[in-house]
Amino acid sequence: VIRLEDANLRLERSLSRTRTIPWESVSELHFQLLKVDLVLKEGKSVKWNFNLSYTDNQIVKPQIIAALDEFAAAKGIPVRDSRS
Repeated sequence: VIRLEDANLRLERSLSRTRTIPWESVSELHFQLLKVDLVLKEGKSVKWNFNLSYTDNQIVKPQIIAALDEFAAAKGIPVRDSRS
């Protein structure tokens, strides 16, 4: 689950594995076919795999990408798209 908040991006993989990333620490979003890489200003990268069913991949994934793209634009974060 990805939760987009005004100040943070929360990546929830399970109850015990939630990662909160402040938007201010993200230098770039890089969309790839099956994942998104969050490039952090400190030089590290956080990868989030979509791991969706075929149907969700067709319906939900574009919505996730559109929302991430919108938040990135609002925060002045560049976006790279390598999905094609």
